[in-house]
Amino acid sequence: MALTEYDVCFATKEYLFNKNYIIVTWNPPGSQGTFTIPNPAKDPTYRGQTGSESPDLIAIKGNEMLFVEAKDNINSSYDDIIKLQNMLSNPKRKKLLFKICYNQMLALGKKIDFESLNIRYAVAVPYEDNIKQKYANQKNLTIFSVRSKIDKWDNKIIDGSLKMSDIYEINEDTI
Repeated sequence: MALTEYDVCFATKEYLFNKNYIIVTWNPPGSQGTFTIPNPAKDPTYRGQTGSESPDLIAIKGNEMLFVEAKDNINSSYDDIIKLQNMLSNPKRKKLLFKICYNQMLALGKKIDFESLNIRYAVAVPYEDNIKQKYANQKNLTIFSVRSKIDKWDNKIIDGSLKMSDIYEINEDTI
């Protein structure tokens, strides 16, 4: 079964949640900006959010903040890695991001000093053989490779008794 970007994003969120990460935000495909980091350089007379960006998933565990971009194929993930890195290299945008995250966590009763967290970037993509070699030019990147355990969804009844681990297998590698 070919995994969609939604499948990959959902499976990765569940995987991280089950590994005791705090999910700060999850923006699956189609969510259309439920969590966007405004572009502070945009024309103030323009009312839209041109240049705004939204990571697919932000999660925290210990002193680490993980930014994840999910894609339905490896080739389309390279630009998003650069997007993540550029997003946080802009001091104004980084400050906005941390303020939004802080307020989001405060609403959940969690007070987190985002400035003190170590930032890690990740991609979540469908499984492929030799996946680490496909990202060989990257440094300090985590790869979540997702594989479906169900070959034919048409013949499988999905009910509440299935766990994420019954549906998806995820390998985590860091290069």
